[in-house]
Amino acid sequence: MRKTRPRNLDVAIRLGRRAERMLLDFVNTRPEDGAFLRFRKKWEPYGLKWNGNAGDFRESQGIVRKTWTGKKAGFEGIQVELSLGLRGGNGEEEVPPPPIRVDWAESSLCVSPRNLHDLVWLALLQHSQRLGVCENHLKGGGCPTPYFLKYRPAARFCSDACAVTAQRESKRRWWKEHGQEWLEKRRGKKSTRRGRHGQ
Repeated sequence: MRKTRPRNLDVAIRLGRRAERMLLDFVNTRPEDGAFLRFRKKWEPYGLKWNGNAGDFRESQGIVRKTWTGKKAGFEGIQVELSLGLRGGNGEEEVPPPPIRVDWAESSLCVSPRNLHDLVWLALLQHSQRLGVCENHLKGGGCPTPYFLKYRPAARFCSDACAVTAQRESKRRWWKEHGQEWLEKRRGKKSTRRGRHGQ
């Protein structure tokens, strides 16, 4: 008799739109004074707290941004596991229990974020295939929310406003490089037409 191996059971995370908005707010929060407190004031009333201070917030934000932009390529899963306490770190610090609990009555495992830090990483994992960085930001433009979630795979800009700004800049560069030549060709065609009609 052949032994059958148990199949892996995939558990997908499905958080709501509020978690998505919180993730975007977290990753796009600027380093100015009071930004961390505004973030806490906005999101803590929903039931989860941020454990730590502004320094912890910035450190976590830096790691999320590196993961978001691909600077941790190949190690994203490990980073999520470390951040959620599913994997031990370097052994020097105590690892908190993971945000997973068993619900015997419902015959299920429940992923229950303990704090906003957990929710950030769970939302990041849920949207891992949709992470984008606005091209205006990459080209040095002044995009206020450069980290965004793509609604179509080829999306290059965080918003229509950024797309329009980039299109204007592209047209301005084209006119600077080719505009005079294009106008001269156009004038030449018009004078040729006038000549033919005038005969």
